[in-house]
Amino acid sequence: MKNWETPKMKVYSVKMDENIAASGDGGYQVAYIYYDEGGITRGGANYNWSGNNMIQDTSVSFTGDGGVFTVPYSQMGAISGCLA
Repeated sequence: MKNWETPKMKVYSVKMDENIAASGDGGYQVAYIYYDEGGITRGGANYNWSGNNMIQDTSVSFTGDGGVFTVPYSQMGAISGCLA
């Protein structure tokens, strides 16, 4: 019969100073984009986006002018991993 030992794990300190989803330049810009729920804004966050108003690595686009950008509130889950 085999004697079982408690599994051993070595943990190393790792520091990351870059968002993996945003790694590399990729030509993205950063903007604060509000969540629009039927004409009422419900918070928002900074997102990376391309020159065609598409949020990084998604098919979600935003609208806006004068520096106020919005995306439908229903799309919030689709862009949550793309924060800048």
